[in-house]
Amino acid sequence: MYLFLKLIIIKKLLKKIMSLKIFAGVAKGFSLATPRNLKIRPTTVQLRRKLFDSIQDMSDKTFIDLCCGTGAMGLEALSRGVKHLIMLDTHIKLADQNTKKLVDQYKLKTSHEVQKSDCIRWINSHLEYLTQEKPILFFDPPYEKKDLYKSFMELPLNEISSISIVEGCEQKTMRIAEFEKIFGPADKSFRQGTSYFLLYRFDVR
Repeated sequence: MYLFLKLIIIKKLLKKIMSLKIFAGVAKGFSLATPRNLKIRPTTVQLRRKLFDSIQDMSDKTFIDLCCGTGAMGLEALSRGVKHLIMLDTHIKLADQNTKKLVDQYKLKTSHEVQKSDCIRWINSHLEYLTQEKPILFFDPPYEKKDLYKSFMELPLNEISSISIVEGCEQKTMRIAEFEKIFGPADKSFRQGTSYFLLYRFDVR
């Protein structure tokens, strides 16, 4: 009986953790479809809130959600009125599903696209566009893929973005201090548990 109750509690906790909603903008309260397993790791609500509250007005920006997963970050930006949204991942089923449902429900006219693509390859093939557009880049690969972090941070981010945000984990990626020692100090950092965002800003320098 004890084991049965423990399993019920764990199941409820996982359901709560995996429950995702848009928390601001025109689509506030919209519930996103989430994975039935833990292969996709949605960004926590607390981190999303801290990040978007710090950026505030994005109405003139293109937001590119790299390794978008469920699409939570990109759709939060869409809800807040970004000019254009691009979401990229090698598995786009959930992001595509959530985007279509949100856009249809709230009759959004903002331009958006969900593409099945390797994010680093996509960036390297769109350098001219990125240089002209200077979007906000949000990069959230699997925490343990240090090679992907290196590939992203070695890009000319100051030339192809106005703001670049990286999500990592102090246990699975590296500690913030180590990350900044290798790739340079961030302009802002946000932390929730072992997860963190490092924000590099190039539009105010």
